[in-house]
Order: sequence, then structure tokens, then C-alpha cells
Amino acid sequence: MQAIMIVAHKNPDQVLELCKLLKKTFNVYVHFDSKCHLSDDNIEKFKNAGINIYSHYSVNWGSYNICKVELLLLREALKNKDNTYFHLISGQDWPTDNIKSIEEFYSGNKNIYLTYKLTKDIFKEHEYVIWWYKFYYFYDRINRRSLFGKIIHRLLIYSQRLLHINKLKKLPRNMELYCGSQWFDIPRCCAEYCVNYIDNNPWYEKFFSTSFCSDEAFFQTIILNSPMRDKVIQNNHRYIIWKAKHNSRPAILDSQDIETVQKGDYHFARKIDSKFSREFMDAFSDK
Repeated sequence: MQAIMIVAHKNPDQVLELCKLLKKTFNVYVHFDSKCHLSDDNIEKFKNAGINIYSHYSVNWGSYNICKVELLLLREALKNKDNTYFHLISGQDWPTDNIKSIEEFYSGNKNIYLTYKLTKDIFKEHEYVIWWYKFYYFYDRINRRSLFGKIIHRLLIYSQRLLHINKLKKLPRNMELYCGSQWFDIPRCCAEYCVNYIDNNPWYEKFFSTSFCSDEAFFQTIILNSPMRDKVIQNNHRYIIWKAKHNSRPAILDSQDIETVQKGDYHFARKIDSKFSREFMDAFSDK
């Protein structure tokens, strides 16, 4: 068996539809942002479908609680000794290949599928990404995407540059910071290594708990500084369009994206919203 771990924050009916589709082949674990306020009826529907459902943490964009959610899901999935491979997706993902074919691709596969770059080499959103980890932030308490959060973010960077703050000094001398997409596919040996590393190095969580977009570096940094780095393949088989569409960035996919996805080497696509993506969803349910 393999585990699908889903980070969700809205649209429980759509997520349930996704879970039921995946449950045909995978063990499914889903965490909803506690701000979603699931009804008892919602929870009962997931449980009746055999889905492992949690709603422990309130999650803001760019906050450390995203890592807490991912760790919770990974720990819960590892409790089942039959799970040999672990896939992290969002509640707005949709499988773009036959479910059984996805499972067969990873069956017995010891490779690690995730994207990464050296953090010190990246500049985006008008700032150096290394600043996200060099300085201190607290976006579990502040909405970074609000106007207030955007102003606070600029003030935090400006003031900490002025004061020569450097949290990176707390890292081991030979450790490099890597970041990339938070969505990954990893074998059990890698999942166990990550959890054991975190358990044996409490400073690691403390370091990332005051960073920005920790989820984009949390697992990459462990894996790329480990003996398993030679098993990493720079492809997570996800289709994502980084432009605005249907008032969302990344783009919400629709019927115009079907042909492109069908021609590509993808296992999952996001973002999906049934209001705009129903034709897309039906095209891949279940191939």
C-alpha cells in the first residue's frame, strides 16, 4: 500500500470526492485547516468513506503550521507498516493519470521525487529567498497576505537587515539550505529518515518555526543534506501554472488545460475548483 497525504483548507465536498477517488488504491490521510470549521456531518462522511481525517492546526499562507500539518500526516501514515510510499498533495489537486498506474509507478521505487534549488541562488517576489530563513517571522499569528501582513513583512526585512540579524548562524556548518515545491513523493526509508532527524534534532523545528514559507525548505533541506540525496529526481510530476486565472495564482485549471496535461508526464494537477474545473475533473475521473 501507499499513502496519500492531503493538506486541505476549503471545499470539503470537493476534497471528499478526491479522497474517494484515491481511496480505491491508496490509504488516504487529510488535514483540514481548523478555520474551515467542518460540520459533524462533513466529518462523518469522511470517516464513513474510510478516510483518516484531522483538523488540528490553523494554517496561514507562509506559516510554520503548514510544516506541522505535513509532519502530523507523515507520522500518522507511518503508523501503518503497510505504507511503502508517501505522496503529499493539496486539497485542490486532482489525479491526471489512472490511479492504478500512479500506484504502479511508485511500487518498489526507491527514488525520491521533489524539486529543489539552493536557497541562496533564488531571487523572487522582489527579495532574496535566503532572507526568508535568515530573519525572524511569525506568520502563524499574522496573515501574510493581508495588507497589514505585507507591510509587516517589509518592515521585518528592513529592520533585520539594518540590525544585521542572521539566524543562519544557528545551522550546522556544513548544512546547505534548499527549497522548492512542497509537494513530494518519497519512499518509506526517506519518510522515516526525515521524522527521525526531526525527533533527534529539536533545533531544526525551532529554526523553521520562525521562518517564512518553511514548507518550501523543510524537507528539501533534510533530504539534500542526507546520504539519500543521490536518490532525488528533480520531478514531482505535478502540473501547476504560475499565472493568474479565475482570480487565483497559481491558476485554477479548466477545460482549456486538458489537452496539455494529457500530453505531459504528470500524476497530479492543481489548482482545482469544481466551480471552474468540473470538465477537467471529469476528463481524468477515473482514467
